[in-house]
Amino acid sequence: MALTACDPVEGNSVGFTPSPLTTPDDAFDLYDGDHSGRLDEDELFFALEHMGVAVSEMKQERLFKKYDSDGSGFIDKAEFRKLWLKVCNPRKELVDRGVDVPLIALRFSLAAQLGAVMADERQIEHRALAEAKRQRAWKERIAEKNKDIAPAKHRAQVELCTALDAAGQVRGVLSTCLPTTCWYRAASEN
Repeated sequence: MALTACDPVEGNSVGFTPSPLTTPDDAFDLYDGDHSGRLDEDELFFALEHMGVAVSEMKQERLFKKYDSDGSGFIDKAEFRKLWLKVCNPRKELVDRGVDVPLIALRFSLAAQLGAVMADERQIEHRALAEAKRQRAWKERIAEKNKDIAPAKHRAQVELCTALDAAGQVRGVLSTCLPTTCWYRAASEN
């Protein structure tokens, strides 16, 4: 589906262009080794390191406790996004995404703007993947229908050639109408 979503010829009807930048969702999925939808402290360390965020062990523990809002002992994806927005360099992230950033702006406002930009990116990506899924299902239905129709098309071609041959109109043309083995079978059925 990802390839279909990025295909400029047959897919990509929503104008999706994958970002070369690693998003928090990408890092989360990469380091969620057991695919549980949550990160433990070790996985969090590697995800933050992958995102280029260096934090001390003590600060990481504080962040983990603070952003584990449900007290589960794990960080889910939404909690990870909030944590990442807190520790990343929002100015650099916005510039990397091609957003014009004022020279003087509060970190808080830049983080809020980055959060909005990333939410838009997620929405476009989800829409592109949903469209790719719909398109893949449509192609599978078409292929299944063509597979079901193929014997009927073949039988119609055999009947047409047999009827034209019986009328004496296309004996010389039968070789182009049907493959040789089908012509013999059609002729032997007469």
